[in-house]
Amino acid sequence: SIILLVPLLIALSFAGYGPFFDEKLSILESTLRLQIYLAALIITNMFIAISIESLLISNERLEKISNRFQTIFTKSPVSLWEEDFSAIKTYLTNQLNRANMNITDWFEAYPEEVTKCASLAKIIRVNDHTLKVFGADSTSHFIANLPIIFTPESLKIFKKELIQLWNGATTFKSEAEQMRIDGKPLFTITSVSIATGYQNSWERILVSVEDITARRENELKLNQAAAVYASTGEGIVVTDLNGEALSINAAFSKITGYQEEEVIGKNLRILKSDNHNQQFYKQMWLSLNEKDFWRGEISNRRKDGRVFPELLTINSIYDEMKVKT
Repeated sequence: SIILLVPLLIALSFAGYGPFFDEKLSILESTLRLQIYLAALIITNMFIAISIESLLISNERLEKISNRFQTIFTKSPVSLWEEDFSAIKTYLTNQLNRANMNITDWFEAYPEEVTKCASLAKIIRVNDHTLKVFGADSTSHFIANLPIIFTPESLKIFKKELIQLWNGATTFKSEAEQMRIDGKPLFTITSVSIATGYQNSWERILVSVEDITARRENELKLNQAAAVYASTGEGIVVTDLNGEALSINAAFSKITGYQEEEVIGKNLRILKSDNHNQQFYKQMWLSLNEKDFWRGEISNRRKDGRVFPELLTINSIYDEMKVKT
């Protein structure tokens, strides 16, 4: 456009028209004025071109950043949801103003409103791990089965969540039992946060769900084992690799006469009766090292000095890294 404009401006100037002609000025002065104008025009166009190029680069960078975050969201190993609670916020505002009640009393008076509010929550998107955790084939399959996923306990937690958000909190964390679509129980830790800039409208709610089912099952097994450990009639002692006692149960104290504070940190040689030679103990440790197990009859000594026979079983224990402890 500049190339087409230059001849036109020159012709107009020499013809006596245009911003560069003045009858008081010589042709040389008019030409100089034209050159200055053209130089300014070229520089201006250069800046416009640079600005457009910068804008294109910025848009390209923004698109790359957006795609990167979309990939992080979709492929995250944690269950992530994006929800819209704006309809809930509007509904609560209208209902609480009409009832002239605080939200806690209102939910107590109208418990069915928790389910109503839950139905107003809009799930915008969930990531791939969410589908895996809850056993869904697709997002639509997941949304269609929300009545299965959310248990009565989930609704109680949801009520607490709404009360806290209404009272000004921007985050909420809870632990609850939910359900997979196939009906299997699912223990989760759910973290909820209102996205920055949406505190008033609740239009963008970010949710992360951590599946702790395996951990809860392990805790249950440990509790059961601890109950057996404490209540069994057989004496049990746990030692380190050096044979020093780490813990004992009540039956151990009853059988040996040693109380916990007298045994913990001590080597179990305190029970040695001297009724067995070194070859006996050598074979015991050889079996433990090779088979991680030894079982046999042994004579030990109680705290009061009396020797008693016992059927002893020893097992090696390994940690989660397969290291003997």
